[in-house]
Amino acid sequence: MVTPSPKTVTTTPPQQTINHWKLLAGILALGLLLRLCVLPFSHTTEPDAMSRILIGWEWLQTPNTGLQSAVWLPLHTYVLGIIFKIIPEYYYTPTLLNILFAVLTAIPLYWFSYREFGQKSGVAAGVIVATAFMVYPLAFRNSLMALSDTPFALLLAASLPLLSYARAKNGTLWQAALAGAFITLGAGIRYEGWVLIPFMAAVLWRYPKRLLAFGAVAMVVPTLWMIGCAITHGDPLYSFNYQTHDTAATLSGRGGISLLKRFVRLIFFPGVMGFGLSFPVLGLSLWGVVIALRKRSSQLIWLVPFLGLSLILSYKSVEGTMNLQPRYAIPIGMLLLPFMVLGLEQIPQQKRKLVTVAALVLMLPFSYVLHLFRPALNLLLSDTRMVKRESPASLIEAVPRLSPGTLEFSKQINQALDYDTDRLIMLGYGDDITYLTMHAVKLTLDRVCTLEDYTLDNEVFRQRCYQLFAQSQQGVLAIHKPNWPTDMVSKPVEQVAQLGNDQQLLLTVVDETEDSVIYRFRVVESSDS
Repeated sequence: MVTPSPKTVTTTPPQQTINHWKLLAGILALGLLLRLCVLPFSHTTEPDAMSRILIGWEWLQTPNTGLQSAVWLPLHTYVLGIIFKIIPEYYYTPTLLNILFAVLTAIPLYWFSYREFGQKSGVAAGVIVATAFMVYPLAFRNSLMALSDTPFALLLAASLPLLSYARAKNGTLWQAALAGAFITLGAGIRYEGWVLIPFMAAVLWRYPKRLLAFGAVAMVVPTLWMIGCAITHGDPLYSFNYQTHDTAATLSGRGGISLLKRFVRLIFFPGVMGFGLSFPVLGLSLWGVVIALRKRSSQLIWLVPFLGLSLILSYKSVEGTMNLQPRYAIPIGMLLLPFMVLGLEQIPQQKRKLVTVAALVLMLPFSYVLHLFRPALNLLLSDTRMVKRESPASLIEAVPRLSPGTLEFSKQINQALDYDTDRLIMLGYGDDITYLTMHAVKLTLDRVCTLEDYTLDNEVFRQRCYQLFAQSQQGVLAIHKPNWPTDMVSKPVEQVAQLGNDQQLLLTVVDETEDSVIYRFRVVESSDS
């Protein structure tokens, strides 16, 4: 027997073990650090965020199913109510919770992208997509407010790797059912979850039993909600129909939708994707889609949820039955991001790393480019609420900031308030300015009173206001001048108004602008004045 010499022996180098959790820890740390660094400079700029805080706080006082109004789905309300029970702080807690949800979303996106898009790029596919989501401007922005889009994105992302396993030859019914469980929870938070169910189910088209398992579980929450709406309101689709009619009526009151406005609505979400995801990343992702189509690769099936949701939102937008909100594009961008890997794979190896790093680094700064087009946007989007509240460009930028007018208004109130004893009363303001100011001022919710029904006649309006003062011995009163009866309170400093029951209201002007007047008020017995 011939013994081979050492020179003829070939050895295979040991395969390097990839520490996925170490990579993920770095990505999570990046996402968390970036958000915590900008948190002190961010504001709540979405009235819906404050609405959700208020609804969660009210639910904590009187828990209910949420079917009485049935406009918003209930799961996010339940989560906030439970969190408020554990941590009775209403302004920072929901935001910190959303930051946690946003950062955790990187985990399922990493595993999904590594499994489905990593045939050539390997672990880099997971790293690129998870990192991109951490700096995805729209998702980054909304994670700094108490909005429902962030937990929905987490639940949607959690379903993706499970669907990936379920669609494999050795996939199981349990994997399909678990994917459906995450989707049905998401469908208890956002209606986009309802829309996505059939498109997500299409991923399992080769395996009818798994498809049925996914669909049956995914439809649990929508079915229960429709049954509740049918019992409470006589219409199983009450939630959809209410919002559709409300939006259509609002647009009709603004003069309807012209051909130009329909065109603007048609390009709205593509434009949001360009600036809110960044054009370089959008371009790479769409290039990846083209490559997948050309090669008829296995990843093509994942275009179905992306295209399905995109087309439905675009149709509703053009039809005029849905408000234009950039944050609605968050799940669209998330579903498209993995195709970025296929686009990057077409770049020569020596340039690929540089292009990848540049694209990721530029994502957050790119969200501010839209400010260059502000005049044109204000003209094109003149039929939307966002122009009246702030520049449309401000709804894309990664760090949400209040408009200068609202910020100055809240600062004036802050300076006038004694946080230990005062109450804040706001009269005649709409939901937008009321909710944004409430969040900026951050008084406890039981010390903020609002009355915006300025359609009442002067006497009724005055009596309603006096009831608020009777419950509040001192504090700050803010009045929206165009929407309050001119004879209710006069302008002189130290004006005294009779409340009845031998009480008087003493007012001192703190600040006055063209639209608003801010007073310090004090309720005293007539004999003390």
